[in-house]
Amino acid sequence: MNSNRSSSPSPAWKWRSSTVFIVTTITVALFADLFLYGFIVPILPYMLEERLGIRHKATQSSTSNLLAVYAAVEVISSPFIGIIADSSTLRRGPLIVGLAAALASTVLFAWSTQLYLLYLARIVQGLSATLIWVVGFATIADTVPTEKLGTTFGIITPFMNAGAFAGPMVSGILLQTVGYWATWSTAIAVLVVDIVLRFLMVENPRKARTEKSSSPYGAISHCPPENILAEAAILQGELEHAPLLSEHPRPSSPASAASNESRPTSSTSSPTHSAVSTAPSTPNEEILEYASLLRKSDDHASKKPPVTPVNWYQYYILLLSQRRYLASAFCTFTYSIFYASFEATLPLHVKAAFGWDSLPAGMMFLALQAPGIMFSPIAGWMRDRLGVRWPTTVGWLILTPFMFLCGVPGDPRFPWAVEYTGKALYVACMIAIGCSINLVTGAGTVESTLVVDELEAAQPGIFGPNGGYSRLYSLSSMTYTSGTLVGPELAGYMVNNYGYGNLSFLLAFMCIIAAGVSAAFIGPRNGDSKSSHLQDEEARVQAA
Repeated sequence: MNSNRSSSPSPAWKWRSSTVFIVTTITVALFADLFLYGFIVPILPYMLEERLGIRHKATQSSTSNLLAVYAAVEVISSPFIGIIADSSTLRRGPLIVGLAAALASTVLFAWSTQLYLLYLARIVQGLSATLIWVVGFATIADTVPTEKLGTTFGIITPFMNAGAFAGPMVSGILLQTVGYWATWSTAIAVLVVDIVLRFLMVENPRKARTEKSSSPYGAISHCPPENILAEAAILQGELEHAPLLSEHPRPSSPASAASNESRPTSSTSSPTHSAVSTAPSTPNEEILEYASLLRKSDDHASKKPPVTPVNWYQYYILLLSQRRYLASAFCTFTYSIFYASFEATLPLHVKAAFGWDSLPAGMMFLALQAPGIMFSPIAGWMRDRLGVRWPTTVGWLILTPFMFLCGVPGDPRFPWAVEYTGKALYVACMIAIGCSINLVTGAGTVESTLVVDELEAAQPGIFGPNGGYSRLYSLSSMTYTSGTLVGPELAGYMVNNYGYGNLSFLLAFMCIIAAGVSAAFIGPRNGDSKSSHLQDEEARVQAA
C-alpha cells in the first residue's frame, strides 16, 4: 500500500511538470530577457554621463558599442551553447545557469562605475540571453506536441513583444520619478519571479509523454512484446478453427485485457472517432496488427545497422542541406531586418515628417505590437491546421503593399500625402502591418522545428539521446541576431543616402522575395512524410 502511494506522483509534482506550467515558466524567462534588454536603453545615457563621467559627445558611440557587444556575443556563442545544451540530459540545469548569469550581470551593470565593467556585464548578459533563448525554446519543443507548436509559439509571442516594449518604457518612467536604484529594483523583482518559477519547474519531455499517449493502440502498446506475440499466435490458431470455438470463448489474456481497457466502454463509438480513426476496430484485430508491426520491426532492425548519432559539425551540415530549413532561416532573417529597421528609423522619421515627439512615436510601436495579442495565437493555430507554407506566404504578400505605402507620407514625390492625409495613411499602415505581421512571426521557428522532428523520425537517434533542438535554436538565434545587426545599418544607410521612402520600397521588395521563398520551399512535398497510422506506429516501434 505504502509503495503504491509513494510511487504515484503528488498533485504538486503534477502541476509543476504540466505543459502549461513549463510553457509559462519559459514564457516568463523570455519576457524577462527582453524586458532587461530594453530596460537599460533609457538608463545608459544617465549612467555614462552621471556615474562614469563620460562626455556627452561620446555618449552615443558608447551606447551603440555596448548594444553591439551584446548582439555580437549572441552570434558568436550561439553554436557552442547549442552543442553544450544538447549534451545535457535535462534542460533545467542550463536554464538555472542562465538565470544566475543574468542576475549577476544585472547587479554588476547597476553597480558599475567603470566602462570596462559595463562591457563585462554586457558580455555576460549576452551569454545568459543566448542560453535562455536556446534552451528555453528547446524545452518548449521537448514539452509541447508537434501538432500544437504553432499555437504555442503564437501565444508566447505577444508576451515576448510585451517584454521588449515594457522594458524601456518602465525604466524611462521610473528613472524620472523614483530615481536610479529604485528603478533597478524593478529589474531585480522580475528576475526574482523568474528564479522562483525555474526552481519550481519539473521537466516533462515530450518523448517520455508521447510514448504513453500517442499510440493509437493505447495500453496494448505497453505490454511486453513477447506477450503480444504469444497472444497473436493463439488468436491466429483460434481464427483458423473459429466455428469450433464460437461457443467456448477463451479467457482473456493480459494483452487482450489491456486492449479492452484502452478501448471506449460505450458500445457505439462517436461519429468523429469512426470517421477519423483508421485503427483496428476490435481488441483481437489490434493485437494481431500490433504483433505484425513488432515482427516487421524485428526483421527491419536485424537488416538495418544501428544509427550513429551525428557530431556537431555533421549536424549543422545536415541541417543546412535541408531546403525547408534554409527557407525558414531566410524568413527569420528577413523578419528581423524588417523589425530592426522600424526600431532604428521610425522615431526619427515621424519627427521629421509629422513633427511628432516621443509619445506619438511610442504609440506607433504600440500599433505594431498590440494586434499580436489577438492575432498571434490565431496565426499559430492556422499554422497547426494548414501548415506553415501558406499562412506565411499570404502574410508576406499582405505586408508588401502596406510596407510600400509607409514610405509615401513625407516623401516629396507624393505631395498629396501631407498633413492629415499623410498622418492617417501612416497610422493605418502601422495598424495593418501590426495585424498581418503575425502570420510570419515565428513561422521560421515552427518550420525548422518540424524539419528536425522529421529527420529524427526518419532516423531515430541520429541527433543523440537528448535530441537536436538546442543546436537548432542556436542557429535560429544566430540568424535572428544577425538580422538585428544588419537591419539598423541597412536602414541608416538607405535613409541617409536615398530617403525613408526608398527604404520602405526596399523592404516591400524583400517581402515579395520572402513570399516566393515561402511558397516554393517551406512545407513538405509529396512523399516527404508518412501519413498513415500504421507507418507512424511502425516508426515508433522501431525507435522503442
